Order: sequence, then structure tokens, then C-alpha cells
Amino acid sequence: EATVPTSTAPEDAREAAAAAAPAAAPAAAAETEAGGDPDWEARIDSHGRIFYVDHVNRTTTWQKPTTPARQQIVQRSNSIQQMEQLNRRYQSIRRTMTNERTEDTAQASCVDTGATDFRREPTFSHSATRSRMNLLLQSPPVKFFTSPEFFTVLHSNPRGYRMFSTNTCLKHMITKVRRDAHNFERYQHNRDLVAFLNLFANKQLELPRGWEMKHDHQGKPFFVDHNSRSTTFIDPRLPLQTARPSIALVHRQHLQRQRSHSAGEVSTCTIDFHCTR
Repeated sequence: EATVPTSTAPEDAREAAAAAAPAAAPAAAAETEAGGDPDWEARIDSHGRIFYVDHVNRTTTWQKPTTPARQQIVQRSNSIQQMEQLNRRYQSIRRTMTNERTEDTAQASCVDTGATDFRREPTFSHSATRSRMNLLLQSPPVKFFTSPEFFTVLHSNPRGYRMFSTNTCLKHMITKVRRDAHNFERYQHNRDLVAFLNLFANKQLELPRGWEMKHDHQGKPFFVDHNSRSTTFIDPRLPLQTARPSIALVHRQHLQRQRSHSAGEVSTCTIDFHCTR
């Protein structure tokens, strides 16, 4: 049962009027005061005062309801839907940021894992930095990675191909450099990348002009590029794009030797057969 709201100062005149009025008249007035809303009910207390019962929230009030309860429910429902939509949007943005942060962390681990830089890089001005970047883009490792013959040379080196196939981080770095050579600057001191490049170096060749090989205190060789005034553990004697004709020539010579060898065996057998007969 609804609890009648307490009144601070009941009026004797209203009590007398309520006692004198017929019972049907206050009931009709109460129904009219309720506004015909089925979720609200207007009742009359023992003193003849009209109060209102909210059956949705199970409360009572002296104030006449101005907004139907159904409209309030619709408004609350719309508010809940908006909150749910905002929550889903927030969760989607959070997942996107988490995925981007995870990718950045993976890239950072590729950069930081096994860094072989053994001395701090000096600080350059803007023009010097741009000139240094141009020299880096013309360096043998960058030319090797961006060469059209890279995968041909890769497949001809079993150890290099095995390392490329099994090392996900290495494959990621090489792919990034081949897409944009500027990425080599952040990967150039990675131990795996240095070891991979040195698998393709031809140590029988002379160093390029402006290069010098030295050894550190542990006897490990490193290379000084006097052109860019930098040092690296990467051997610059790498197969470059200019070596493309020689690679094709070596391949043709190899096929010719195989054919000549097969033809020589056949002719020898033929000669022996005639001699035997």
C-alpha cells in the first residue's frame, strides 16, 4: 500500500471541507488530477488531501506529475542506450590504441634487441643530419636491401635464407627497409641484422673507397666509413645492384659446365662402345 506523504501543517478548513464533500466528488477530482496516466494514481488521504502514487518507482508525492511515467522510462532507456554506445566506442578505441601500442613495442624490440652500437652518436645540425641521411641511403647495406636482385641473392645463400625464414624480427626489419630505405637508420645497429648482412659479404674483395677495417679491444673487426665519418660492424663488401650481370653470367656458366659435362660423358661412352666392338 502507498504511504501517504506527511503534512507539516494540516488546515482545519480543508479537513472540514473534505468531511462535508461527497465521496464521489473527491474521487473524480483525484482521477482528473492524475492526468489519466496508468503509471500514476491520485489518491485522497483521510484529511481529503490529494497525493500521487508513482507505481513505477513505488513512491508518493504531493506534487502533480507533469511528465508521464512512460516518457520517463523512454528517456531512461535512451540514456542507457547512449551510455552503452559510448562504452562500446570507448572499448573499440582502447583496443585500437592497445594494438598500436603492441605493434610499436614489437618494432621497438626489433630495434633494441641486440644493438651493436658501441659508441654514442654525436649530435648533428639539421643540414648535417640530412647530408648524413643521404650518405646512409647510398651505403652498401641499403643498396643491397633495395636491390631488385635481393631475393635472388638471398635464395642462393642457404644460411642467410634460413636466418631470414626463421627470424620474424629480422624479416620485419628487412621488409620495412625495402619499403622505405629511411627505416634502415633505426635498425642498422641490430645484432641480428648485422649478422645477417655479414653472411653475404665477400671478404676476398677489397674494401670500397673511403672504408677502413679496424679491430676493437676484443679483436672483433669493425669498419670505418670515412665518407660519412661513422663506424659499423657491417662489412661493406656486399653484393650490390651493379653485380647483377656477373650473377647472371655465373649462372649461365654453371649451366654450360653442366651441359658440357653431360655431353662429355655421352661422347666417351660412345667412343668406348665403338672401340669395344
